[in-house]
Amino acid sequence: EEAGIFIKSGDAAANLDLSPDDSLVMYSEQDLIFIRSSTSGKILYVLPFEKPHSLAFSMEEGDGRMLAMVVSSAGELHLWDIATDGSVEAKERVGSIPISTLAMAAEGGSGDMSAATFSHSSNFFAVALKDGSIGIMLRLRFTNEITPPILLEGHEGAVRHLTFCLDSEHLASSGDDGTIRVWDMANYKEIASYRTSSAAAWPMAFSDDERYLAYTSGGSSVTVA
Repeated sequence: EEAGIFIKSGDAAANLDLSPDDSLVMYSEQDLIFIRSSTSGKILYVLPFEKPHSLAFSMEEGDGRMLAMVVSSAGELHLWDIATDGSVEAKERVGSIPISTLAMAAEGGSGDMSAATFSHSSNFFAVALKDGSIGIMLRLRFTNEITPPILLEGHEGAVRHLTFCLDSEHLASSGDDGTIRVWDMANYKEIASYRTSSAAAWPMAFSDDERYLAYTSGGSSVTVA
């Protein structure tokens, strides 16, 4: 059931994400990032940000603080502390974390990045490259340092979309080879793969209980696997 339609400025919205507790919606329009209440549609934050590439919410383990994470097209990771009631100004936790090294030192640097996402618990950070490889990194909570990447390989062609399940135990990836692959984060191994009906796979989402994975693959249909 549709919960509401938010009035926008008229520009195309992109990079949409819903917070883990379903209270906030975040999306970008040109060089601005908007964070709204998912129930009232009220704008709580507007974050100026030049050329956002990917964005996501996550919930900090332990204290339950909400984080807004944004990857720039220039290859930097930015983090904000977000008050869910909008009562305080969003505070950028770190100026930026360069992620050129997260692009696995590939030739061309961060320009080869094709997708990026974060786990809901904010401990995992995943970056995909146009050559089909995926780098999984751990974010150290107290220092915001990112560990060297662990490579996941299997896609033949660019990986376009990445999504973690709710408990961060699995990662799903889809790409230009028309496949969706599911990876186990305990041992960083592929545990399942699906071939879609079209040449390329598109956005995906896990159900909360992880029994189902929904994805689109062109046209106007959504498939549940």
